[in-house]
Amino acid sequence: MSVGSRRARIYPSKHPRYAWVLRLCDGAAKFFQSEELAGAWCIKNRVALKPASVRSNRPHYKSVTAGYLYLIQGGGLVKVGYTTNDPAERVKALQVGSPVVLDLVYREAFEDVVRFERVVHDELFKLGFWERGEWFKCDPDEVIELIDMLKNEGFT
Repeated sequence: MSVGSRRARIYPSKHPRYAWVLRLCDGAAKFFQSEELAGAWCIKNRVALKPASVRSNRPHYKSVTAGYLYLIQGGGLVKVGYTTNDPAERVKALQVGSPVVLDLVYREAFEDVVRFERVVHDELFKLGFWERGEWFKCDPDEVIELIDMLKNEGFT
């Protein structure tokens, strides 16, 4: 097997013990505590690694979905998500399992909300704000400013 004949991407993990997940092209997943350990494993096993901050331009969904992009603040974190229903109902659903009070701080309708949410997540990750899942450790005003900038650049 030549170096790089197998491919993988590395992403932040939602696993409580491991910070990174390595997704192999065959669908398998391996978990690591650091990017360095994942990189060393790839070298040892002759796997070409695509960095976490680089994503494919190919969409991960099949059709355009209209809906709302929303920001929910709670516990010093901001959740960036989307829904095709009323965002206030989404807050109510999340509040049931949350020990902190959650507040809806932003909502806006988009024609392709799934794509736009992904772009916002990618940019926040690149800025180092990612905490876990769709939650980011930053001020909601920073996210709103980013959203406005992306809209001005044509990402709607």
